[in-house]
Amino acid sequence: MGGRSEVPMGFYAVTNLVSHPDPFDPQTVIQLDDVLRQQIGSHVTDRNVVGWSIGNEKDEIIDSSEIDSILQMVGTVPAKRSLMLYALNGLHHGSYADLDEAWNISATTHC
Repeated sequence: MGGRSEVPMGFYAVTNLVSHPDPFDPQTVIQLDDVLRQQIGSHVTDRNVVGWSIGNEKDEIIDSSEIDSILQMVGTVPAKRSLMLYALNGLHHGSYADLDEAWNISATTHC
């Protein structure tokens, strides 16, 4: 059996929104791609590397307090926009009135 290669990976060099990078922000995605390319480096062709992962399931869970913090941010934050658009279209079938009533907000000021 061949040797085992371990390459520590992480997104510690990427700008975080609350405790995780904002996957909806195109700049963050570019930053994360660059960081991972640097971390993988020459190991990309290492036949002893079976796969890549960042963190683990527990560390990567975005909990409700993070969601609450994101929802308090300005409407230009990509993660907030994505959450609000999901709520509007996925949960309330595109109805601003239903979203406003369910969340006790004025969606025109939050989306």
